[in-house]
Amino acid sequence: MARSTRPRGAATQRNTVKAAAQQVSVSEDDPEPGVQVTRPLPDPSKRPLAYSFPGRAPTPSAQPGTASFRYWTAAEALRRGADFWAPQLPSGNWEVGARLPVLLDEGVDLNAYYDRRALNFFHGPAPSGTVYSGESPDIVCHEMGHAILDAIKPQLWGAASHEAAAFHESFGDMSAILSALQLQSLRSAILQDTGGHLYQSSRLTRLAEHSERPFGHSILMR
Repeated sequence: MARSTRPRGAATQRNTVKAAAQQVSVSEDDPEPGVQVTRPLPDPSKRPLAYSFPGRAPTPSAQPGTASFRYWTAAEALRRGADFWAPQLPSGNWEVGARLPVLLDEGVDLNAYYDRRALNFFHGPAPSGTVYSGESPDIVCHEMGHAILDAIKPQLWGAASHEAAAFHESFGDMSAILSALQLQSLRSAILQDTGGHLYQSSRLTRLAEHSERPFGHSILMR
């Protein structure tokens, strides 16, 4: 049998390039700490709990503040969150159907919400510059939490009850926290920062600092 004369170095280089192409740089949690991690390239259309983004997916970029970085940060966080919740939804569907639309920039508004049609995100002015609600994994996984709860218990949607509305908001926050905890790097950082005392304030408990810090309160998560 003839031996291959193909240089091993070339094959290794191709494998390295292929592996790099299947990775994407994203924000680890809220943009305020500025921590980036490398994650597997997400597939928003993966079932169960698929998403749909309008237009074509942009080429991945590691540059924060770009539309590409916002897209892949949101897509990775939403995919990670949906994969965590999927076992609780045997149908694999959202209340809106098989795919949940994600609209990352619907115009100028300091807001973000789920409305049984889509996950809606916006941008607005802040003292530190323009804030995009869709660039925060904390915020997108909070809004995804509303969609998850709506799929599990649709009777709560629009219920004439302050308790139901409050539960929806708390579930959104729990969704953001639990989705963040799927990252080994974040778990390790929190344990190190708190010395194992998880009741202390940490990046995990300070949800959506990016939107809260300039204004002193949460303006985006509802």
